[in-house]
Amino acid sequence: MLRRLLLCCATLLCATLVVATPPGGGKVTVDVGAHKWIAAWAADLGCPCASAALRASTAAKLNVVAATDANADACKPYAAGAFKGQIALVRRGTCDFVVKVVNAAQAGAVGVIIRNNVSAAFAWQLGPKRAGAMGVPAMVMGASDADALAKAAANHSGNASLAVSGCPWGLSNNASQVLITLTGILTVIVATWLSSAADRGVGDERGAGEYEAIPGLADDDLIGELDWKDAVGFMVMASGMLLVLFFFMKQAIMVVICLYTFGATNSLASLLATAVRTLRPARSWAKGHWSLRDTAIAEFGYVTHLAAWCYPFALAITVWWFVTRHDVGSWWQQDLMSFALSVHILGMVRIQSAKVAAYLLSLMFVYDIFWVFISPLLFGGKSVMVAVATGDGADNESLPMLFAMPHNCGFSLLGLGDIVVPSLLISLALRMDCAKGLTGAQLWGFGSYWAPCILGYAVGLAGANVAVRLMAMGQPALLYIVPCTLGPTLLLAKLRGEFAGVWDGSILVRQTLPRVQ
Repeated sequence: MLRRLLLCCATLLCATLVVATPPGGGKVTVDVGAHKWIAAWAADLGCPCASAALRASTAAKLNVVAATDANADACKPYAAGAFKGQIALVRRGTCDFVVKVVNAAQAGAVGVIIRNNVSAAFAWQLGPKRAGAMGVPAMVMGASDADALAKAAANHSGNASLAVSGCPWGLSNNASQVLITLTGILTVIVATWLSSAADRGVGDERGAGEYEAIPGLADDDLIGELDWKDAVGFMVMASGMLLVLFFFMKQAIMVVICLYTFGATNSLASLLATAVRTLRPARSWAKGHWSLRDTAIAEFGYVTHLAAWCYPFALAITVWWFVTRHDVGSWWQQDLMSFALSVHILGMVRIQSAKVAAYLLSLMFVYDIFWVFISPLLFGGKSVMVAVATGDGADNESLPMLFAMPHNCGFSLLGLGDIVVPSLLISLALRMDCAKGLTGAQLWGFGSYWAPCILGYAVGLAGANVAVRLMAMGQPALLYIVPCTLGPTLLLAKLRGEFAGVWDGSILVRQTLPRVQ
């Protein structure tokens, strides 16, 4: 079915990004007449959003320093007032970027553009203390764009404008990182809890003793159980997807965004159906249009009646996000969509033994390390994973498969892969606890597998974020999460004398969810 295929593609895309990256920032925009150029700043640019002076849009004449000028690279001080009230366009080379900006600013410049020596632009990374000395908005622009800008300015009698945009609000960077970590942990808890509803015996009745794990999720959505061959194939396909995005980001970005939007619409409808079923006042709501019976919709497969009623509301949220996705205030819609996708994916895919979990997480562990740390040796110094995660080459678009939390310098980011991949093991841990007969508070105690696994995930994710801050570069998040989740699970199984049953999955009481005709 087309719907199932699209959901599978959305699932693969969501699990492709498993990297913790430095918090994203906003953008610096240059306007000259009908021409516009946009460049992103890096997380540690010095928090331009934190300064009212830097946030203000600067409109002034563009003063292009000629290539033949003795100080074209702005590495020496200019005469006082040389750029008074103007935006200076200088060249890269010889000295540090901050030196160039400070020299131009001291000569009266109200903004600075640095022309790169190659056509590509890049996110400018500086330490906060050094960047704080600049005092004016600045950006690095690719050579071809800078030359086009200079030409446009020569033919434009009005002012150019240089503006810092994409500034969210006043949370500190540390508070934002804590909140994004807590968001990831909460998502894992909710997603794994709902995915085990049938195992806990609290699924919604579908007639004749039938239950579904997540209300609103049609049987046709169930992708199935993964084995070790699927784990290998998953890593290969994820690597292929990553390379496609790396080489063809500009061409593929809108396809990715559309797949994400489609998947999120389905997921939100399912999540809303879950909420309605949970809050319903009486069992009679299961009758008629509120039932969980499946309805076939053209080539899109089966949709439960309840989910179909929830679709317009889900569609309104996703279309709202799609239209406003470039606005800084759209982060909460994206987070809600990502939350719903995580829950939905855990309801569609599961693993049934620690053996398969070990294969999958170990392969993704290697995958993550390779594409973050080793790929720069093969791809001209660029980390493929970090480049894709940060939307390198996507112009004014960015990959949406992540959670975002605003702070006064930009956004803290958490990829869906950091949630979905470990959650497959954590969901297995909860189902093993249910099979052992643990209920209620017992599931939250250290006599379970689920609670230690959640704690291990929290420690691993926090460790990845700390490493990002200390090393000021993207980290393979699974490098920290896998040892903290898979390791304790296998160790506890060994200590409890249950290793064989946990390893081959025989500890589980398997539940088959029969097809509703």
